[in-house]
Amino acid sequence: MGIVCEFIGPVTPQDVPSGIKDKWEATLLNRRDLIYSRLLTKIPNEDSFIDKIANASHEVWKEFVNPTWVDYYLVTLKQNIKLSIAYPKWFEGVVDAFKPGGRFESGVTLKKDRLDLLKYTLGNTGIRYLGWGPGYKAVGFITGDLRVKRYIESGETVTGEPVNAFPEDIVKFVRPTLIAMLTQGAVLSLYAHEKGLASLRDQVISLINAKTDAICTGLKKAEYTVVFARLEYDATANQIKVHSRVESA
Repeated sequence: MGIVCEFIGPVTPQDVPSGIKDKWEATLLNRRDLIYSRLLTKIPNEDSFIDKIANASHEVWKEFVNPTWVDYYLVTLKQNIKLSIAYPKWFEGVVDAFKPGGRFESGVTLKKDRLDLLKYTLGNTGIRYLGWGPGYKAVGFITGDLRVKRYIESGETVTGEPVNAFPEDIVKFVRPTLIAMLTQGAVLSLYAHEKGLASLRDQVISLINAKTDAICTGLKKAEYTVVFARLEYDATANQIKVHSRVESA
């Protein structure tokens, strides 16, 4: 029977609408008091700071230090001690940051334009009210979302109709997992690609594809011989693309 369905589409960075950035800023500013209250509810005193921040951080951070390094114990002790005595400065900083007109408010506004980096994420996922991106459509094609074929754009190619290649009781978990993996890979590979770092771009693509292949191959319905959702670099078009396919014998 061969190919049951297939989708191929380029990942193109998409400008972030000003409305999204404005909503992000307004939402955070309006929740300043709530964030401040919840932060101090979780960390109300020095004991909770030491337990939930200092010690918790130390337990994870020390695993990143090579235990064979000659100063392993000293450097990990230093990190633990410095955090354990940091509560007064931490609390002072929190109070100062969350006062009206403080660093929280100014920081939110100053960093608003950094949301422009979402263009790489939106290039893969799309914006729901404007249309799905290639990452969603690629996964939709192999998870049975019949709506995606209505949103095919110029530069995208499709074969067949969307089909659910996974058992019904797990497809709702497979879909968001694959989209998240492809989006992570698309963003990182676009960063590398735009800087001319071809080797790093290709390494990202290979690593992400190994993960998505493991999911698709391990969880697909037995009736399908091939199921995948991958990132690819098209050297001819000089584009990073999302490619999904379902095949049967």
